Amino acid sequence: MMESDINNIQILYENFIFEKTSENIHNKIIDFIEKYDGSGMGGDCGLFAIKLNNYLGNIGEYYAAINSQIWELGEYWLGHVGLMVDGSLYDIEGEVEDLEIFKSWGQVDEDGNEADLYNLSPEECYESEIINISEIWGNSVEDMIMNNTSCNIN
Repeated sequence: MMESDINNIQILYENFIFEKTSENIHNKIIDFIEKYDGSGMGGDCGLFAIKLNNYLGNIGEYYAAINSQIWELGEYWLGHVGLMVDGSLYDIEGEVEDLEIFKSWGQVDEDGNEADLYNLSPEECYESEIINISEIWGNSVEDMIMNNTSCNIN
């Protein structure tokens, strides 16, 4: 049996015995964050959210900060990804306290690559919003996250 199989069995066992109350969920998330051996920024926010959701038994929904103009062009550029669990949004830093800060990750620099690539005006660079990408992409959400962030798969 490979080490990854053992880890998967352990996660399944933990999820089976895990009583999913709000307090227990929050504590389990904080425990996961403290033990997480990876980055949750610099493009790896999506991978972090996927691993957290898997750890919790897939009880969350994925949310993303996006640039509204890029999204309207049909491009799925994700500025930041978090996991909504039991009414709270989480990323590598824990529970997101300020949704405006999370939303700002959907903004792009006026002088950056995305502004040039998508021919955005300075005002359009700062038009961001938070959307439920689980609702939009359904069962393919994890693949779409991996393909539309700069996740480093380890």
